[in-house]
Amino acid sequence: MMGDTDGMVKLYFEEIPVVDDEGDDVFKAGPSFDSPPRPPATASSSSDPEVDKNATRSVELSGGGVLHDLRFDSTEFQSAEDDGGIKLALKSFCWDVSTCSEQSGELPARGGCTLSNLGEYIYIFGGASRDGTHFSDVWRSPAPRRLDPEPQGASSTVHNNQASNWEVRVKWENATTLILGDAPSGRSGHTATAFSKGDQHFVVYFGGLNAMKEEVYNDVHVLKSTSENISWLPIRVIGTPPQPRTEHSAVKLGSDRILIFGGSSPCSGVLRDVHVLDIGDIVTSENNELSRPLVCKWSTIRCGGLPPTPRELHSACIIGDLGEISPDLLSHYGCTILPQECRTLTEPCGESMDPEIKHTGNKLREDGNAFFVKGEYLQANDLYTKALVENPRDHLTYGNRSACHLQLGDPAQALNDAICAIRCNSRWAKGYYREAMALVALGDFNFARSALESAIELAGSERERQSMEKAKGSLYAEHKDAINNLKPNEAAPKLSLCIHGGRSNSNVLDTICKLDLSNLQWSEEPSPFPRCGHSCSALTKHKMLLFGGWDGGMNVFGTGTMYDFESSMWTECSNSSPIQKRFSHASCTAGSSTQILIFGGVSFEKDYADLISIDLELR
Repeated sequence: MMGDTDGMVKLYFEEIPVVDDEGDDVFKAGPSFDSPPRPPATASSSSDPEVDKNATRSVELSGGGVLHDLRFDSTEFQSAEDDGGIKLALKSFCWDVSTCSEQSGELPARGGCTLSNLGEYIYIFGGASRDGTHFSDVWRSPAPRRLDPEPQGASSTVHNNQASNWEVRVKWENATTLILGDAPSGRSGHTATAFSKGDQHFVVYFGGLNAMKEEVYNDVHVLKSTSENISWLPIRVIGTPPQPRTEHSAVKLGSDRILIFGGSSPCSGVLRDVHVLDIGDIVTSENNELSRPLVCKWSTIRCGGLPPTPRELHSACIIGDLGEISPDLLSHYGCTILPQECRTLTEPCGESMDPEIKHTGNKLREDGNAFFVKGEYLQANDLYTKALVENPRDHLTYGNRSACHLQLGDPAQALNDAICAIRCNSRWAKGYYREAMALVALGDFNFARSALESAIELAGSERERQSMEKAKGSLYAEHKDAINNLKPNEAAPKLSLCIHGGRSNSNVLDTICKLDLSNLQWSEEPSPFPRCGHSCSALTKHKMLLFGGWDGGMNVFGTGTMYDFESSMWTECSNSSPIQKRFSHASCTAGSSTQILIFGGVSFEKDYADLISIDLELR
């Protein structure tokens, strides 16, 4: 295999010297330990739920033409763009909105919390207020239930002069002191994923941020609820966890796995990696097994195709025929256990290294570089290894040792070191380049293409970008058939992880990124809705609902928009009653995929602690 790639390896060393200079455009972390995003002081917004009829924007459609007034004035606008463009429609579905609980004086208002449906109860955990308080409390309430058929006469629930088919019996209880076991610390921007097995219900929490403590997390906590008690389970994690992060997404895959995508941290910036958490041991445990730590296992997914823009504050869901998901679904392509070294590579924020130790590591790396350029790779490899003993978080040394392993004919170890370099600095272009070179040597051309796209996007200079573009051209020319003929796993159900919007380093995003779970290839679709801090729910196997969010400017939303993946059609809902505009709220389904609960969130003026139920009527 190495014989087929010598040209590319030589190209790398001719165009991008292994001796790294300190002029590299090393990423300065963008997102910081701030509270949830706030608009400029001059922003003018109202908590009045009525839509501002005068606020408009224009978006150029890929199929030609310009779309005006994204608020869809139903008396004036309907549009359908063909040939792969954006399609829009009106009044194809409606929803019934009920306020299950008003703002409560007991339950503090908050954004960035999670809402989970665990059978008879719904649970709130964490979140933050605009004064910087990060909550560690757990609140629960009997879940609002849908009545079918609707009650009649005096027993009917009425909201805004319309009958509602929701029984409103929400009463929040602070359950923090009722829960057995060790609780997580206060945080916001974490994720919660709910599972059930008979009368046992679990919610798995991952990550989050405590800005007041300047801490960002990658820990896993599991809350278990039964008819007898509520408890925090003892957990033992195997495999290498993702880097600490906040404002990422987590979606349930089958009965025992969770997909994690993206997010950000002050150490790593915005991210676009994909990880899987296997909790099979947790959901199959019996009540009498609580005395032993339950095992969950991390693995990392290597994806192909054009990678999505790194982002935080996006929304995500699984679209497709869920059916019976095979345990082997993600094991066919690219599922890897990260090198053991990666366990030590997540730098705690604010931690500084002894300057003398750092200097020793840098000196050893420079000595290794001197041997490398003379072609004495064994000596160079030995010095790089010693340098990493002194400074085990130096991305430059991992990158150089990766190049050394490739010259020594060990592409597997070269790949491990490239992964470690990326783990140390996810914005270092050469780390992705070295990953691509190792993947080419291993014959994984599709995944090499994806790594090269990342390297080109992050290139720190025009010279570096041109060199990487040249390598990409060689890869396409020499392995075109292998790249273009990647077949999906025909035995797998047609499922996609769908990511909408979010916030990158520079702007709020509007595209839909889809990861085909049968072959782990990314693709992208246009959307007319730039959003971050919004929620996303899968309604059917081909429809999803977006609610709320912020467009990064003056506009916060309290509306819902549905997307049909089969027809590529966007549809705005017809509200029975308006909802106050918000973002960074929490949501979950209640009973069925078309019954959605929304809790809390923030606007420009205030934080919320209300619970809204949405009952969708699909036509």
